[in-house]
Amino acid sequence: MLIYSASARRVVAINGNMMAPARANHRALPLTRPRADPRRRVARSRVPAAFDALVIALGEFGTKSLAEVLEPALELASHGFPMHVGLAGVDASEGNVVAGAGASIRQNAHRFLTKWPSSPQVYLPTAKCRGRAR
Repeated sequence: MLIYSASARRVVAINGNMMAPARANHRALPLTRPRADPRRRVARSRVPAAFDALVIALGEFGTKSLAEVLEPALELASHGFPMHVGLAGVDASEGNVVAGAGASIRQNAHRFLTKWPSSPQVYLPTAKCRGRAR
């Protein structure tokens, strides 16, 4: 993300794409392409760092505490929220599947039920898991 600090009159960049473990180096990590040029091999041990980047931005430039910022998200996580028809994959007025909603919950229901057994508890609470996780 790019943040312009008016008080410092400068732009700050905070990268939250990925973060490597502190001891990561090219000798210690398994590589995704073992036959590739060693200088171009990519280590698999990276983790998403978006949350860390947001916390850094909040700490450096924010006006609220982390608790204040997280409160609405915690409320949604605890009590749910009305689902957008595109996310659900249904036309609210007719109950039909929305064309082109490839990332919708409805279009991924089979995958949730067969491959990710904990997902239906969240996304399909009324469905029964008939498949086994692979």
